[in-house]
Amino acid sequence: MKYLKYTMALFVCAFALTSIGVSASQYTISNITIPAIKGTWISPQKDKSTSSIQRVKKTRCTDNVSGDGRVIIGRTYSMLAPSGFSSWIEVPYSYNNWGSENSYMGSFKLNLQSNKNLPTAATFSGVWSY
Repeated sequence: MKYLKYTMALFVCAFALTSIGVSASQYTISNITIPAIKGTWISPQKDKSTSSIQRVKKTRCTDNVSGDGRVIIGRTYSMLAPSGFSSWIEVPYSYNNWGSENSYMGSFKLNLQSNKNLPTAATFSGVWSY
C-alpha cells in the first residue's frame, strides 16, 4: 500500500508538470506612428523563448488627418535565421497569425505599414504576441 501511494503521488506530480503550458510573450504597442506613403514602423527587437505561433491584433488605428480607420498590414523579421521576413498579413481587431512562419525561438522584430499608399500618417495601437 505504501508503494501504491508513492506511485500515485508521483503520477499526479508528473501529470501536473506536463499540463503546465508555456505561454507566449506579448508586446503592447501604444500610439505609434505608421509613416505615410507606405513607410514602415519597426518594433524593438524581442527575444522569443517558445516555439509558439506569432500573432498580432490592433486595438485602434486612425488616420492622423481625417480620423478615419486605417487598414494595417504586418510581418515579422527573424534576426537570426536565413528565412528573414514572413509574409505580409492584415492586422485586424481580432488576432491574426503567420502560421508556422517564424514560429521557432529566436530574436524578432515586427514591421507595420499602411495597406495603401496614402499621403498621411496613422496612429496605431495593438498587441504583438511572439
